Amino acid sequence: MQAISKTSKISQRKSVIFPQIEFMVSEYRLRSEIQDEIWELVREALEVDEDNPAANIFSLLPLELKKHMKWYLFLATLRKLPGLETKDRKVLNAIMEHLEPVDYDDGSRIIREGDPLDRMLFITQGIALVYKTTTTGGESGSSSTAYLEKGDVYGKELIAWAATSTQFSGLPISGQTVKSHEKVEVFAIRAARLKQIFNTEVITTVEITSN
Repeated sequence: MQAISKTSKISQRKSVIFPQIEFMVSEYRLRSEIQDEIWELVREALEVDEDNPAANIFSLLPLELKKHMKWYLFLATLRKLPGLETKDRKVLNAIMEHLEPVDYDDGSRIIREGDPLDRMLFITQGIALVYKTTTTGGESGSSSTAYLEKGDVYGKELIAWAATSTQFSGLPISGQTVKSHEKVEVFAIRAARLKQIFNTEVITTVEITSN
C-alpha cells in the first residue's frame, strides 16, 4: 500500500511539474525529446523523497545540459558588459559555471539599499522593482522606480571591483533596493567567486608572460 501511495503522489506531482519542464524546454530551445529525460531525473528525486518540492529543476540536470542552457542564456549578455567585452572565453565560461539559480517569491527584498553589493544578478524570469528610498517631510518614499526583467543585470559594478581590488574588501554599496514584483528567477554569482575568477586570470597571464 505504501508503494502505491508513493506512486500516486508522484503521478499527481507530474501533472504540476511536467508543464514546467515543457516550458523550460521551449524557453531554452532544447530538443523536445529531452522533456522525458528531465522528468525521469525529477521522478528519481521524488522516489527518494516524494515530498521534495523539486522547485529547482535546474539543479537536477546533467552538467552538460546545464552548460548548454547557461551558454544560451548568458553568453551574449556577458560579452556586452563593461569590463568583459575583451575577456576570452575561458573567463566567460568560468563566470557562467558559477552562476547559480535562485527563486524569489513576490514581494521579496533581493538586495537592500545601503547593503554591500555581494552578488551580481541576471534576471531570467519575472519582474523586479529597483528603487531608491527618499525622505521628504519626515516621510519615506521611493523615487526613480525602474523595472528589471528577463535579460537585465544588476550589480555590474562588481566587475570593475573584481578586476581592480587587491583583496576581498571595499565591496561596492548598493544605491538601490531590488524587490521582486512577482515571482522572480535569477542566476547569481557571488562577489567572492567573481574576484577569484579575475585573480586566476591575472596569475595565468603573468605565468604566460614569464614563459
